[in-house]
Amino acid sequence: MDKEDKRGFPETRQHARKRKHKMIRNWIIGILAVICVAVAGVGLYATHLYKTAEQAANKAYDQENAVKTTYGEFNGKKSFAVMLLGTDTGAINRTEKRGNTDTIIIVVVNPKKKNYTMISIPRDTMADMVGDDSDDVQKINAAYSIGGAKMAMKTVSSLLNIPVKYYALVNMGGLMKLVNYVGGIYVTPPLTFTYSGFPFKKGVRQHLNGQAALAYSRMRYDDPEGDYGR
Repeated sequence: MDKEDKRGFPETRQHARKRKHKMIRNWIIGILAVICVAVAGVGLYATHLYKTAEQAANKAYDQENAVKTTYGEFNGKKSFAVMLLGTDTGAINRTEKRGNTDTIIIVVVNPKKKNYTMISIPRDTMADMVGDDSDDVQKINAAYSIGGAKMAMKTVSSLLNIPVKYYALVNMGGLMKLVNYVGGIYVTPPLTFTYSGFPFKKGVRQHLNGQAALAYSRMRYDDPEGDYGR
């Protein structure tokens, strides 16, 4: 007996063909879904690391000093500069809202040449605080604590004559959280030293948790190149 469609009429060959194709399509979708789940399982650990790092970065993000990006700015054609800032607050009993940016690194990305240049600015560099009505000259690491990210970018731009419109910032607490979220990091120290009770040996690769990583990044007096070496 011929099958009937939803209206009670006998099913035509065309309808039967469509029903068969639909059934095959559903089977294919089901098989692909199983494959996708299996592939996802293989990459589960990598996804976990990415998500936890993203969560740590979001918690460390300073929304009050957010800078809007321009559409088309990162189109892979134009060069651009990003300022990386590290503040001396958020840990070891330092609770200042902003703090000084003891780490200032300018990254200039050139998409056409497929390379980038990193320029580290020593924190004790004297500079005009651009945006401050008093035209005060202070150590450059004070620009962020005085006028936030906008003053820091304007001051660095004036000092280096490089247009800086974007930045990324993390404090000491954020650094520790980020390192802990990804399960720690490995470093091979170029010097032998001890800082905050953590020993580091030249040329020996070792695993660091967030607290040890912070100690490693804060050492400067044992480095013959001082802040620049750090």
